[in-house]
Amino acid sequence: MNQEHDLLAPGIPRPGGVWAVISSDAGAFTLALYGIVGPSAELYVVDKSERALGKQRRELARRAPTAHIHYVRADFTQPWELPPLDGIVLANMLHGVKLERQQEVLRHMHDALKPEEGRFILVDHEASKGSWRVPYPINYESFEYLAGVAGFADVRRLALLPVSLTREIYSALCMRAG
Repeated sequence: MNQEHDLLAPGIPRPGGVWAVISSDAGAFTLALYGIVGPSAELYVVDKSERALGKQRRELARRAPTAHIHYVRADFTQPWELPPLDGIVLANMLHGVKLERQQEVLRHMHDALKPEEGRFILVDHEASKGSWRVPYPINYESFEYLAGVAGFADVRRLALLPVSLTREIYSALCMRAG
C-alpha cells in the first residue's frame, strides 16, 4: 500500500459511487481513490489549471486506463457544475485558501455532496503555524471546528502519518448533514 491509500481507505466503506478529487499532486490521490472504489466508480478530477489537468490525464490514462474519469477545469473554491457526489477528496489544497474563506469553501463542498450519505475527506498538514508551503494551516482541531460550522456531522480523524522528521499529514472524514 502507499501513503495516499492509507490516508483515504479508512473513510471509504464500499466500492463504486461518484467522487471528486481535488489535489495538488499529479494524480496520486486519484489513483489511490480509484484503487479503493474500483472500476465501477465515476471520478471527477477538478483543477483550475488546464496544464495540471493534462498532466493528470496523461498519467491516469497510463496507470488506470479503464477508469471512468472526467477532467473538470474549475476553481475548487467556487461552486461548480457536477452531479451530486457520494464523496469528495480534498488533498493538500485547503491550506492555500485564506483563513477567512475556508469555512465558505467547506460549505461549498458540503452542498456538492448527496444529502445524508455524502462523505468529505480532507488531507492536510498537521500544522498550526504558516509557512511558504502551508500558508494558511488547518490542523485537525481547526478542521473539526470549521467542518461543524459548515454543516458537516460526524467529524473524525482517519489517519496521521509522518511526511518528514518534523511534519505530519492527517486525513479526516465528515458526513453531509441533511
